[in-house]
Amino acid sequence: MHNNQLNQAWNSVERMFAVINFTPDGNVIEANNVFIDAMGYAPDEIQGQHHRIFCDDSLVQSDAYQAFWEALN
Repeated sequence: MHNNQLNQAWNSVERMFAVINFTPDGNVIEANNVFIDAMGYAPDEIQGQHHRIFCDDSLVQSDAYQAFWEALN
């Protein structure tokens, strides 16, 4: 695939699916409009926030959750 085709494919994904980007340590970089509309947040409410704002406290406090973000980072 050429870059133009890849860009077109990615643009299609972003039009049809909720997409959110995180830093390796779990902070929100950006989210597309599909995500914002589906989740009911305003972009400024989530930008810079950690992934944990989308999770139950029991998950956030689990060893597996901590290990996941440590492994990514």
